[in-house]
Amino acid sequence: MISIRRAGVLPALALIWFWSPLSAADSKSTPPEWDVVRTTSPESKDELKALQSKVKEVNTKVTPATVALLVGNDPFGNGGMSCGSGVIVSEDGLVLTAAHVIAKPRERVVFVLPDGKRVGGITLGLNSTADSGMAKITDKPPKDYPGAKDGKWPFAEMGRSADLKKGQWIVSLGHPGGPKLDRPPPVRTGRFIGLEKAGFAGQRNDLLNTDGTLVGGDSGGPLFDLTGKVVGIHSEIGLTLDMNRHVPLEKYKSEWDRMTRGDIIYRDDRQRERNTKAGLNVYYGDKTDPLDPPKVVKVETDGAADKAGIEAGDVIAKFNGHAVKSINDLRNMLPSYKVGEKVKVEVLRDDQPVSLEVKLAEKAKEQKE
Repeated sequence: MISIRRAGVLPALALIWFWSPLSAADSKSTPPEWDVVRTTSPESKDELKALQSKVKEVNTKVTPATVALLVGNDPFGNGGMSCGSGVIVSEDGLVLTAAHVIAKPRERVVFVLPDGKRVGGITLGLNSTADSGMAKITDKPPKDYPGAKDGKWPFAEMGRSADLKKGQWIVSLGHPGGPKLDRPPPVRTGRFIGLEKAGFAGQRNDLLNTDGTLVGGDSGGPLFDLTGKVVGIHSEIGLTLDMNRHVPLEKYKSEWDRMTRGDIIYRDDRQRERNTKAGLNVYYGDKTDPLDPPKVVKVETDGAADKAGIEAGDVIAKFNGHAVKSINDLRNMLPSYKVGEKVKVEVLRDDQPVSLEVKLAEKAKEQKE
């Protein structure tokens, strides 16, 4: 059911669902096409029908890509785990969601599909300041899943939140109150109010402000324009019945590579360093440029790298399967790993690749990595 909470619009739009049966003449009429960038309210019954038709079209198109996330150790969602929503944006199962839904990288996820089926996956990177996050479905689509083909997931196309105009109509999906059996993600609509400076952790970020009705469980769900393209992800919701904030899609795009590899993204280098507990116990030299390749100058005796067989002169080329292009690149990866966690590290030794397994150790205060 479409839910509208904008003053002066609710009574009229309720007619879409509740007016009496159409007359024979009305039933033969063809409603006008709704302009997807229109910023004003419907002014006639035909325009109401046109808006309804457009919202239904978007709903049909994007529902197969809208999922619920159960993050934690309880696969049945009975406690000990967080619950939110997300949207599939690639055929290999990449999901956009909110950072506060996934909390940290490389956690187990149970994805609940609109038909109630469940598939497995893992959390990826996040930016808690912006409240943006990613996850990945690792299972294949169930047989006969709507929109799936050749083992590839149906996905929603990504749009541009920067193209939204104030007053433009939008569509929100999600799982209010968490996923329910025999209930696909409800569709709600409203209008784009504008950008607002707000955000998590005391930071001020540009967030999309809309007047649709969202509640707990919708967090991380998708905001669509009337072409069915994702323009934002639900973040600060339920502020009032007619005010919600969403992370603009452009924020995801600007940090795409780091989030897909599982980085925790911090405001600045100082915050990153304070939150980096695990390390390789290696040194690159005091005068080394952070943009240089990570060539090891010294290995701490009995440290993580030393025990794994990393030597002075080695250049770290890959960290847990991800290419390392610079010292700063590696520094951005380390905060999402824990002390004691085992990782695969590939080094170049005399220009030849050597693969090693490293058990990360606690980073000493004076160490860089």
